[in-house]
Parts: sequence; C-alpha cells; structure tokens
Amino acid sequence: MNNGSSMVLSLDIGSDRTKLCAGVPVGNDRVEICAAAMVKTKGISKSVVTNSDELTECIEALVKKLEGNKKKLKRFVYVAKNKNIKVNSIYLTIGGEHILTVNSKSALRLSERPVLVSRHDVSRLMDTAKSLQRCVNREIIHLLPQEFMVDGYKRLKDPEGVCGCMLTAKLHTISCEASFMQNLINVVNNAGISVEDVIYSGLAASFSALTKQQKHAGVILLEFGAETVDALFFKEDSLQWTSVIPFGAKDITLEIAENLSVTFMQAEQLKMQYKSMPDDSMYKIIVKKKSADYNTIIPQYLTAVVDKKLFEIMFFIKKELELSGILSKADAGIVISGGMSFMDGFTAKLQEFMGVMVKFGIMRGFVSNLPAAGSNFYAAGIGAVMYAIDKNRNKPVKMSMRRRDIFRQIVGNVKDMYNDYF
Repeated sequence: MNNGSSMVLSLDIGSDRTKLCAGVPVGNDRVEICAAAMVKTKGISKSVVTNSDELTECIEALVKKLEGNKKKLKRFVYVAKNKNIKVNSIYLTIGGEHILTVNSKSALRLSERPVLVSRHDVSRLMDTAKSLQRCVNREIIHLLPQEFMVDGYKRLKDPEGVCGCMLTAKLHTISCEASFMQNLINVVNNAGISVEDVIYSGLAASFSALTKQQKHAGVILLEFGAETVDALFFKEDSLQWTSVIPFGAKDITLEIAENLSVTFMQAEQLKMQYKSMPDDSMYKIIVKKKSADYNTIIPQYLTAVVDKKLFEIMFFIKKELELSGILSKADAGIVISGGMSFMDGFTAKLQEFMGVMVKFGIMRGFVSNLPAAGSNFYAAGIGAVMYAIDKNRNKPVKMSMRRRDIFRQIVGNVKDMYNDYF
C-alpha cells in the first residue's frame, strides 16, 4: 500500500451517504482511527450504479475533503492531529439486495493413514470449496469457516496440528453479483484510487459494533441502511447466518413525505424526532411548503404514519429471523446500528416487538480522539479498517517462502559441517 507507513483506508458507499475512514495499527492488537469523512451519495440507487460520473465526483469530493487543509475542516470531516492523509488505495465495502449467502460443507482426503493437519492442508480445503461454489455471474467475497472436523474430532476452530485422515469444514459463503462489484471498482478506479480488497458491509460493521463475548454467546446484528437491513447472526465466535432485508430508513421517509405532503428533507427531519414531540392535541407542527403556503401537521398523525411503516419493517425482520430459527438462539440479544437506530424510541419499540433484549450499537474495539468515531454511522467504514488491519496481521507465511528458508538452513548446516571436518 502507498497510504503511509501502515495506514489503512476504507470506502463505504451507501445509498444515502458515502464514508471514508483511515486507521493505523497500534501495538499487537489495537487500532487507532485517525480520520473519518462523509458526503451525500450520488449516482447509486438500490445498490446499482446509475450514474458513474456522479458517483466518481462524489468519491473525488470526499477524498479532497479528507486530504485538504485541516485548519478549515468542513462538516462531517475529522482528521487527527499530525496525520497527513493521502488516499491512493482503499478497502471497499459492498452491500445490497444482490448479496447472497449459503452454508455448506467441504471435505479433503489427507491420506490413507493418519497425518498431522498443516496450514497448507487448510488452504487446499478452502481453495477446493471456493472452486466448487464459483458461478459465472457471481463473485465470492468471503469464505468463512464456522468449524472444522478431523475424523471424529468435531467443533475445531483451528485444525492445524490435529492428526487424522479426513479434513472437513462447515463454511459460510458470502457472494455478490460480479457485474455490480466490477462497476463499483471501476468507479473507484476512475477517481484515481486502487482497490486493495472488497468486504461485505454487514460483516465490516460487526467488527466495530459487536464484542467477542457477544459473538460467542449468540447475537444478532441489525445494520439499518437507507434501502436495506443487513441481518447477521454470530454464535461461538463465527458467522452462522446472514440475510439482506429489502427495507430501510428511506421507506419511512417516503411514507411520511407521501402522506403528509412534505419534501423528502422535511420528512427526514420529522422522522428522526417523531417520538420526542408532545402528545398534546393542541400541539401542531408548522411546515413550510415550496410556495408561500404552510402545512399544519398533528403529531398524532405523524406518529401513526411512522408506526405503521415501522411495524411492517419489524414484522418482516422478525418473520425472517423466526423462519431461520435464530431468534431463540440469540442469548446476547439484538444489537442495532445504522441511521435508523437513532430514531427516537426505536430501540424500545423493537425490543417490545421482538421479545428479546435489544441494544443500541456502541462503537468499540479501537482507540480514537475523533468525535465521529463514536457514531455508528461509521460502523461499516471503521469496521472495514479494523478487518483489514486484523487480516494483514494474521496473514499466513507462504509455504514456498518457508520451504526456501528451510532449504537455505540445511545448505548452511552442510557447509558448516564440511568446514569443520575438511
């Protein structure tokens, strides 16, 4: 990477907002978030690039803000002191209704007689599983092991060093439409930025919004976007189930705008504060129209409109969770993040409807002195930085390099013996 000594940058392109985050590794297991910026998204709708020029301009404007003069920072731009940001390459998050997931099994015959499982054997198993699941029009983003089995030994997280004849893995595969991913990468490249890797946005958000204890006990993460909800279920430290639900915060805003005859921006403001308004029949909301006219809105009517749409969305989510059989397995309850989670009274309403504990997602697992880093608006962007740094730290040493080093050591030992005796 060319972003500095070890700086990692992520680009999270949502239907409503596009976020750019930067972070650096600190010590052996910590991450410092040193920059975060946000702009309004243009040129993308329903996870499809509708205008590549507009989206490119959007990304370029975001990069310019982050790289610009830090003495004149604009709204939604935060950069730590003494950190010079240069955006050359990024980790790109991807989401939307085109995301598909599947649980599967893959097996590899090691030998007729028991042998020790090596890291190379695990890599061969994963490569075989990936080749069997590859489709012409889809791209595999993640192939995540849930557990390994070696002969009779089950529920292994790391099979390396276990003795056996057959290596089997339970896997969770996340894929996307190849054309969509390539279109998105092309737009980023047109902005003069290379893409290091692609990360599913829901998985990225889990790195910053969930704890290891929650992932072990069993937790459901609901990441509310403008047009979709990413639902993920973790149990025993691994991702067990994923679904993309085709409803989002934008649906509520459109419902308000249509029923109350207000603009989209006015509907957005009404949506975020609908529960904080006085429950008084004498209280009225005055909204200015485009003309000189004014629109009078009764809070009870606004509440009825919002509650009706919220009920539809919550009903669909609960049905999806119950059909999958995971709602009863979530011992740590549900964690919510994203723009919709900031709505007044939404957490309590969702908890009452779902019948399980619901918590507002608190950003964690990193250090930062930026005020933006505490907002789960940046959950996927900051999570992608954490994911990338963790992946780079745990990157395995290639077998070819290890064998070369061993060969050099053997040759060196032979030379030493020859010099000693001859």
